[in-house]
Amino acid sequence: MPKFKPPIPHYDRGIIQPIDFMESNFTPDEYRGYLKGQVIKYISRYRYKKMPIQDLTKAQTYLLWLIEFEGNRPASETQEDK
Repeated sequence: MPKFKPPIPHYDRGIIQPIDFMESNFTPDEYRGYLKGQVIKYISRYRYKKMPIQDLTKAQTYLLWLIEFEGNRPASETQEDK
């Protein structure tokens, strides 16, 4: 499944996107944590920005990437340690 790409021109530049590099080189837990952290970052500060919808959209992008990532993993790998 192709990764969701926001409709922003700079996302189409470069040989490999940083998010693709991270997914390929991070462990599943590292990548999952990165995506979760980005969602939290943008959700927690959007109210204080001049363009709050932009931060909510960024949070949405990272959440969609997390959903896509989790949807492509076996169920046994998506459960957190208890």
